[in-house]
Amino acid sequence: MIKYQKNIDNVVVLTFDMKGQSTNIINHHLSKAFLPVLEKLESDLARRQLKGLIITSAKKKFLEGGDLGYLFEAERGGIADIYEQIEALKKIYRRLETLGVPVVAAINGSALGAGYELTLACHYRVAIRKPKMLIGLPEVNLGLIPGVGAISRLTWLLGIEKTLPILIEGRKVKPDTALSWGLLDELVEDEKSLIEQAKKWIDENPTTQQPWDKRNGVYEISDIKSRKIANWITVTAAQLMKKYRRNHPSVTAILDIMVNNISLDFDTANRIESRYFTQLICHPTARNMTKCFWFDLNKIKKGIARPRGFGRFRPRKIGVIGAGQMGSSIAALSSLVGLEIVLKDVSIPIAKRGKLRAQKVLEKQASFEITKKEVETALNLIKPTNDVKDFEDCDLVLEAVFENISVKTKVIREASNHMDEYSMFASNTSTLSISRLAKESTMPENFIGLKFFNPVETTRIVEI
Repeated sequence: MIKYQKNIDNVVVLTFDMKGQSTNIINHHLSKAFLPVLEKLESDLARRQLKGLIITSAKKKFLEGGDLGYLFEAERGGIADIYEQIEALKKIYRRLETLGVPVVAAINGSALGAGYELTLACHYRVAIRKPKMLIGLPEVNLGLIPGVGAISRLTWLLGIEKTLPILIEGRKVKPDTALSWGLLDELVEDEKSLIEQAKKWIDENPTTQQPWDKRNGVYEISDIKSRKIANWITVTAAQLMKKYRRNHPSVTAILDIMVNNISLDFDTANRIESRYFTQLICHPTARNMTKCFWFDLNKIKKGIARPRGFGRFRPRKIGVIGAGQMGSSIAALSSLVGLEIVLKDVSIPIAKRGKLRAQKVLEKQASFEITKKEVETALNLIKPTNDVKDFEDCDLVLEAVFENISVKTKVIREASNHMDEYSMFASNTSTLSISRLAKESTMPENFIGLKFFNPVETTRIVEI
């Protein structure tokens, strides 16, 4: 599970490789495996046979968070068990960062959740610049919070104002964005350079400590007393209350832990984080969000709702009628997964404006999860048009026009006359009867409702 390799330079490389799994995850098995490794490291250090430590992965991804299934099963065994488990993992992370030698995370793939938290317990984070690699702490999207010290560590490293949006938005970002935000320290281009740079940093920094250990765990006490920080906390708390209205307890917990972190010592703030994490695991909001956005979503992806005997519908080209905000956003996200898009409106200039809106949607995504090259590729797949004949070779046509029965009836009739017998027609209506609209089609048996929600790019649900 953890390969221990030491060369003549006395630099140890720990390589995570969980057997029987495509990715490494942080769970109780990995925690148990880490304990004898730490003892071996401490033994080598005592014999002066340890110069530094590099942590990396044998998988394509580095580490991808915790074992949610195990955590939610553990809830049945009692709230105290969850608290003890998270505290035990924190002790491992603390032993790692206080080992007495420089520790470097050599990140060769996506590092998310508790996996990224492990890198924060290292003194330096160097990663490969991979196009599909993601860095982040997305727990808030499941109603949870980071539980292994990330809130405290990031507050120390980046400051309270920069850390809060990273945590409450739960974004997973590309390596270049992670570097600019301070989530990574350095980027390299390949695996060979990854280990080389890690060793170089160890050579150049033979003695190093985390900022919280340099100050004995006590934050700059002047910060919490300053008028600027006090005003920021007051205003931010009010803004979060207005936005979430106590319906998102993880957001409130994150702010509270951050404020405690700058007013209490590091270890005490970490215990508060553990208590909040334990409370949220058992909270109805978190359990419902995790069930919906993790367990249920993964079951859907595996085809749990698919009738037997039917394969997946795999369109290559789709038509979108209506180049407004909704239609252009649907076109943008559809092109991002490689679909050819025919974006139709009443005139070419209006359809082109829709493509420009699609470009803005994609460029906003490019700030975080996709590259500029992916944006260009996606945009090249969108064809603005005012000619209904362009739907002839589409596998699916979706209307996203005004919520008006006359307008929808007109576009359905027009499009149906130019679609083949195997293609599907979908309506984005939220109020009109699908059965009634289907009667306007030449193929009512191939007519469905496909309701996206606004804004399409951030609302992770589609009603079929």
